[in-house]
Amino acid sequence: MKKVIIITLLMIILSTLFIGSGVCFADESPANYYYVEKGSELGIRISASDEAMIALYIPSTYAFEYVEKVDGFVKIRYNGYEGYVSDANFNQYCKPVTSKWGDSPYFHTITANVNVDQLPLYDKNTRSASSPIPKSMVSIGKIYGYYHNENGYFFLVEATVTVLTASTETCYIKASDTTLADFNKDSIPENAGYTAEITPDPTPSGNGDGSTPTINPDTSDPSTTPATNNFERYVLIAVIAVLCVVIIILIFAPNKSKRKPQ
Repeated sequence: MKKVIIITLLMIILSTLFIGSGVCFADESPANYYYVEKGSELGIRISASDEAMIALYIPSTYAFEYVEKVDGFVKIRYNGYEGYVSDANFNQYCKPVTSKWGDSPYFHTITANVNVDQLPLYDKNTRSASSPIPKSMVSIGKIYGYYHNENGYFFLVEATVTVLTASTETCYIKASDTTLADFNKDSIPENAGYTAEITPDPTPSGNGDGSTPTINPDTSDPSTTPATNNFERYVLIAVIAVLCVVIIILIFAPNKSKRKPQ
């Protein structure tokens, strides 16, 4: 009976350790987010092919979610858009987001003014223009990214059109139809998360001189990235191994019963 109680207690301890280790491992897992290096842009293609149409350019310093590798491409997700970028472009232009990034949005908000009486809105998928809408009925709140071709720049926005009721949609607006400075890719502000990413820590750390620690991007599949807190993990494994040995000894050790005095 005593042996059963001891084994039960040890099993409870083991279970607690395993649960704790699971939480620890989950916390250490890197977030699958990357940002576009400053001064660059990242084109999202509609399929995993170099010949596929570019659906959208992610602006410099803005972040996206890494989904998976697909035949020499990386599938990504950005503000509801899913598309593909080549491994070469991903490795060249993207860096991993760290915990310093926080929860900053991956778009920027604006107050838009347009310089035409009738504003065309372009479909987000086909880029075909709708019937022009009176500018007084259109309110632009967010800019996600842009597309450019021989006809100029088109910016992907969240627009609210108010006729009888308000209807919000994601669409393109042509830069030449507005006087807004933000409808210029060089005027898009740096993402707040990027600003936090490159801000030096208040106490000397990283490079040892108080400067911003050098970030070495991990361009491998994030799902296979090892956890960083290996020392604690090794200690935990050693403790579990010792407890397992104790359990085995208790199970198989001979049970010597004491003789009662005559």
